[in-house]
Amino acid sequence: MKLRRPLQRYCVSVQHKRHHDQSGDEHASSHSGGYRAGRGGGNCRQSRYHSQRTDMVRPPDQTLFNPPNWVFAPVWTTLYLMMAYAFYRVLKANADWISFAVAIFLIQITLNAAWSWVFFSFHSPRGGLVVITLLWLAIVLTILAFWQIDPTASMLLWPYLLWVSFAAALNWEIDRLN
Repeated sequence: MKLRRPLQRYCVSVQHKRHHDQSGDEHASSHSGGYRAGRGGGNCRQSRYHSQRTDMVRPPDQTLFNPPNWVFAPVWTTLYLMMAYAFYRVLKANADWISFAVAIFLIQITLNAAWSWVFFSFHSPRGGLVVITLLWLAIVLTILAFWQIDPTASMLLWPYLLWVSFAAALNWEIDRLN
């Protein structure tokens, strides 16, 4: 899947504009911007969403909702522990909704894994946006189903829903830039 605006082209155009605005010399700015993009300099660092790909534009560092890389591991670890505990509470309950709750939980976990695959492996922000929208809906259904069985288990999923909402906004921004 080919993206509309690869990272290097975006970097050249941004740096070209900045350099041109400062020097007024279009030829010098074009050469300088190309050199900076080619060596990965200036504001055009390699995307933090992948180590080798340079075909996707990441949100600018000034974006308010673009957290540092170190945030993701502890947040996801905490969320997965909360999801596992919520799932455990539902599994040990004796209620009518268990079959539906387990099924929708497994669907949302599958969508969670699918999002990473679509977004990172297929390099598809648009596809990722579709998957994360379905994931968000599946989480809401899971929260509602868990509520019928164990309200505490349901409340344990609220931070997950908030984080996925945040991730969807970030995914939308990356799709918009690409």
